[in-house]
Amino acid sequence: ATLKAEAATLRTSLAAAAARDEENRSKTKALDEKRDSAVAARREKARQDAVAATKAACAATRQAENARTAAATTSTAAAATAATDRDATVAAKAEARKAERLAAKRSDFKAAVPAAKARLEAVEEKWQRRDAKTNARLRELGCLAPAAA
Repeated sequence: ATLKAEAATLRTSLAAAAARDEENRSKTKALDEKRDSAVAARREKARQDAVAATKAACAATRQAENARTAAATTSTAAAATAATDRDATVAAKAEARKAERLAAKRSDFKAAVPAAKARLEAVEEKWQRRDAKTNARLRELGCLAPAAA
């Protein structure tokens, strides 16, 4: 009877030990799964953070590049405008100098006109005197009819 009782006690204690082991195993398994999911979540969060950082860096780079391009475009346009203004100024100055030279020539010409007229009149008078002398001589020689009175 004591052997049976001992065997029953042993069986119950073995069953209890097996139940405890099973419970411990399931707890351990649950803890392992919890830990693994936490690690996976941390990894996923880190990956997402890295992706976000990369996207932010790309956006910043793009913005900087756009700003550089805009600045370059603006400076190029400003340089082109300045060059155009310079060309216009140079052309205007050249035009002004041309106009001044033309005005100077005109005034010189106007100043020279009276002198030229006087010279022409002097030459005309000289030829009239010569013609009168020649005509008088021709009349004396009888080659020309006497002048009408």
